[in-house]
Amino acid sequence: MRQIISLVLLALFQFIFSPSAFSDNPPWNYPEQSIPGGWGSVRGADPVPVLSYPYATCAVGGKQAPVDINSAGIVHKPIDSLKIRWPKFNADFFNSGHAIQVQPVDSYDGFTKVARESFELIQAHIHTPSEHRLDGKAFPAEVHFVHMRNDGQVIVLAIVIEEGAANTEIQKMLDNTPNTPDVPTHNKTNIQMDLARILPKKTKSFFNYLGSLTTPPCSEGVLWYIFDHTITLSSAQIAQLRSFYDHNNRSIQPLNDREVDSNT
Repeated sequence: MRQIISLVLLALFQFIFSPSAFSDNPPWNYPEQSIPGGWGSVRGADPVPVLSYPYATCAVGGKQAPVDINSAGIVHKPIDSLKIRWPKFNADFFNSGHAIQVQPVDSYDGFTKVARESFELIQAHIHTPSEHRLDGKAFPAEVHFVHMRNDGQVIVLAIVIEEGAANTEIQKMLDNTPNTPDVPTHNKTNIQMDLARILPKKTKSFFNYLGSLTTPPCSEGVLWYIFDHTITLSSAQIAQLRSFYDHNNRSIQPLNDREVDSNT
């Protein structure tokens, strides 16, 4: 049963993060963020009420991601710890048409546990530059580890990336993902990925807030966990990453009445 659930969740997230996912909805791109209404104003050929636009939540949602994490406004409090178990897997290197990502070829039992709740790891993908900011500072890149519980609840673990030493696991993504801009393509392999090796050395402290997906349809209710320790990529790796997609990051969203918590 667990394998069946894993396969269903994996298929769902391949669906969500592919530009062909919403076959009845219009395509979108990152430059459209700058038009009035942004992604929320994107619609198909038929006139429809604004709130019926497929990506209306991107414009009218009050709990959107990413956000600028301002240290002066952080609420320091106990937060449920994260238990991360990500075994190695044979990798499907997937160019979604908007980002490079990696996911298991077959069923997978990797998970992150929050308190007693277990969330299955579905895939990891990279944005450049970073989507989240820390005290207004943007970083060269940011990696997201997307998880889903069997009831559909999504959590994302995120790490911002600075320039420094090379990362061997991310290099596998750079070397094996098809470089086909805007066209979703797969490269299913027997190459072993060990996503745990991408994590920062210290994973006990992080920021936490309630947000959304950072791509259309911008669905809300996503729990974000952003580690407060960074990882690094070399300057050559950052350049190689940008050769796939540059500026595939969503703009900063208003925090509104939300708080960003920290367990430090």
